[in-house]
Amino acid sequence: MLGYCLTATCVGEFCGGGVFGLWYDRRSAREVVIGALLLSSMASIMYSLAPHRIIVLLSRFLVGFAGGVQEPLLTLVSSMTNKYNRSEVRSSLRTIYILAFIVGAGLSTSVSFVHMHNPGIPLDSMQ
Repeated sequence: MLGYCLTATCVGEFCGGGVFGLWYDRRSAREVVIGALLLSSMASIMYSLAPHRIIVLLSRFLVGFAGGVQEPLLTLVSSMTNKYNRSEVRSSLRTIYILAFIVGAGLSTSVSFVHMHNPGIPLDSMQ
């Protein structure tokens, strides 16, 4: 199931990048970012309350779709920086994005392990 969730997130991001790019071409960056944040928030709430696997996959797709806003944001940042620090700023933003992706998954895994009804291995017996 984890593989399907990751795939749904990546496919959603792939689809969302084009949609948010078109939206950014026609409207302001503020409107695009607020829309993506609202979609991501609603999808995360849907993920936390999901009763079935299909809802989990749909919510992960929507979270990935909202994550597609990063390409228009990188375009916005490129237009706001000068040519001397543009690559440094873009690489810093991508590094922060990747670290947040990894740390977020680690935090959710640790929280779900603590709240499981039957964790499988008692914590005091781990070596």
